[in-house]
Amino acid sequence: MASIEDWFILSPSLRVAICREHGIALTAKSVVSHVNRYHRHLATRARQQIIEAAAALQDEGVLAADTYAIRFPDHGAGAIPAIEGLPVWSDGKRCMACGHIRRTREDIQKHCRSEHGWVNPRARGRGRAGAGGVVGGHGNVWVDGVYCQRLGQTGTLQRLFEVIAPAAAPSDGQAHGEGEDGGGGRAAIEATFEASARAIQEKDRAAAALVGEQSRLSANMW
Repeated sequence: MASIEDWFILSPSLRVAICREHGIALTAKSVVSHVNRYHRHLATRARQQIIEAAAALQDEGVLAADTYAIRFPDHGAGAIPAIEGLPVWSDGKRCMACGHIRRTREDIQKHCRSEHGWVNPRARGRGRAGAGGVVGGHGNVWVDGVYCQRLGQTGTLQRLFEVIAPAAAPSDGQAHGEGEDGGGGRAAIEATFEASARAIQEKDRAAAALVGEQSRLSANMW
């Protein structure tokens, strides 16, 4: 019998299931489409068992029905322990006014400009006394080198949140990744590698169990 925890890491605090293979968080509803689309190597019965387990966990309040019911980490709560199964990036840029995090200078500047009236001190005629707006940059309006994660790659799941630096990370707090789509630095690569290795091991064990079960059923039929 296939277990949902063979393929997903349950996070009751967030009310999501994190796919061990793909490193994204799913709700009870999205587990259905995800399993049927990305885990078609599983037997039909195994996929159905996972879907039924997700529905039961929704009824128990462990999994959110949809993204509206996810308990997202609170920006104001500070850094939380890194969530197992999700990539970790070390190039986050956190707004000092509200805690919002982005991973590129352009994006954090856009946020600070639209939400807090930030003025680029390098712009012509800016940065003078009385020019108006919030003047400054790195160290004044946002901070670099923030470790962060996100639950997924679409919609509200893209919201970044701050996490505590992994134990193997540099202690100066200024480790940087490789940009928004550049792989997220060494910490992210190591985290992804470890998650992939675990996923392969879990997949092998689950596949062996399914083969054994199918062999037993075939023998009983004859």
